[in-house]
Amino acid sequence: MSVVLLIEWDNPKDTARNRKRLDLEEDNMKPRLEELIEEKGIGVKVSSWTDNTGHIIRWYKYETMDEFAIMWMDERWQFYLAEHSHYVDNTRIRLLRQQINHPEERFI
Repeated sequence: MSVVLLIEWDNPKDTARNRKRLDLEEDNMKPRLEELIEEKGIGVKVSSWTDNTGHIIRWYKYETMDEFAIMWMDERWQFYLAEHSHYVDNTRIRLLRQQINHPEERFI
């Protein structure tokens, strides 16, 4: 079963703090993420979305729960998430799975 790690946040309005966020993402996040994915052979697709208000939604879609667990347990990834939270506002993290359909008679 595939799973999605959904991370949402608001970019800071303060220019200096937002520059630190951008530098962290470009200089640390991308290389760490790419290294980790390649090193551990993790099947994940990353996609970022915005509504142009500074609110960001980033999807990490993993092929399996096991691949998510490998990534989630990695200390480098946890360090990045902790560091990133200092440079953004209102961080929310959700773990989603596909909906499991039930037979109709269960809802009668």
